[in-house]
Amino acid sequence: MDSKSINFSIMALCSYTWNRNRFHKKSTAMNVAMCVKSLICALFCNRKVQLSKVESIYNENNNCNTIFGKEYKTYKDRINQRKTEEQLNTEKKLNTEKQHIVEKQDNSTHQSTLKVQYISANEFNKLIDNQTAEDDIHYIIEENIRLHRVYGSKEFKLPEHLTILGSFDATGNLDLEHLPEDFTITGFIDLSGCSNLTGIPDSFNKINQAIDLSNCTALTKVPETMTAKLSINFSGCTSLKNPPLKISVGTTLFFRNCINLERLPREINALTIVDCTNCPKIKS
Repeated sequence: MDSKSINFSIMALCSYTWNRNRFHKKSTAMNVAMCVKSLICALFCNRKVQLSKVESIYNENNNCNTIFGKEYKTYKDRINQRKTEEQLNTEKKLNTEKQHIVEKQDNSTHQSTLKVQYISANEFNKLIDNQTAEDDIHYIIEENIRLHRVYGSKEFKLPEHLTILGSFDATGNLDLEHLPEDFTITGFIDLSGCSNLTGIPDSFNKINQAIDLSNCTALTKVPETMTAKLSINFSGCTSLKNPPLKISVGTTLFFRNCINLERLPREINALTIVDCTNCPKIKS
């Protein structure tokens, strides 16, 4: 509707209102008031028509929907928004799953790249003495091992991946400060007198036979749970404050002369003896 047609409609509306009021014998003042009212309504309609035209052009140019300056979303827009949100959520889930798969593949490839080497006890002792053991090799020894060294050498180090299909005896070894995390022993474990040993790896949580940690005066770190088919001996571990939370042994458990031990394990399963002699800091 153009401006000429709008003006013509306004004039026609005013004349119609004037003649109608005259036919019904209305007063002149009322007739004038009705004409002014009709004129205002027509002008307001003209204003709304112009605004609607401007708004439709704005919506076409900016690809949006507005009514009297306020934006609104149609039903299709809401559905599209929900679809985009669902797509983003699914993409996030897929990305996290892909990341976990990549991490697992990296770990598996790292394990697969490790070389496995079977060596004798004498060859292993030579590797330790010469410090030529490699961390990318998983050494497997099918014999009992003895590491009685009292040299006080700082260069002493065990390989990162080690399996001993037998017993491990390191009694009085002053060079042994820590054990590798990937360390498996199928027989007895004797670490008594290793006064510089500070911790035990988590791989020692299940021991096939027995473990002797007596007089490991620097020992402070132990696994949260330990299980042994025979016995566990912590006697003389003067630096040990917090033992494992749960211990299960087939025969005996010793905490004798652990003078800094502040508590006992929360759960103890022992068939014969639990010896806590001379542990003055244990209250209950």
